[in-house]
Amino acid sequence: MTDLILVPTPTEMTLLSPRLRAGGKMTDWAFQLCGFGPIASAARAAAFRSASPSRLSEVDAPGSAAWSRDVSDVTELERSGVRYVGLHHEVVAATTVAVEGARAVVRARVDTSGYAVTGRGDREERPPSAGASVLVDLVRTDAGWRVSDLRADG
Repeated sequence: MTDLILVPTPTEMTLLSPRLRAGGKMTDWAFQLCGFGPIASAARAAAFRSASPSRLSEVDAPGSAAWSRDVSDVTELERSGVRYVGLHHEVVAATTVAVEGARAVVRARVDTSGYAVTGRGDREERPPSAGASVLVDLVRTDAGWRVSDLRADG
């Protein structure tokens, strides 16, 4: 297993702890605790909560498989008026699988908070759920690290 070293963008650096800012690099534990993982999961949840496809640029690489799927799903929420009230994601585990240049693969588990599905005249409560392990394909863009795909692990 290779250690993943992510070099954050200036925007990402402002969200990191002072200890990490001093070194300017993120390793696996930083990805999980205070790096791209929480930034990406918060942006993705916000896009689904607000049915706002524009928020996906904060997490998905433009034109990627992840971007195409998420834009389709969020656009459908926007069109139908459905909202995911209270939706949040938490990266609870992340380890490096592979790194090659501006691409990396991280094995991660992302849990989902409880939330309510609203918008069709009713409200359906969804309980919190533990996420399955997934492989997250990352690509370095001019805007920083972005998700290019999510795949089942195994």
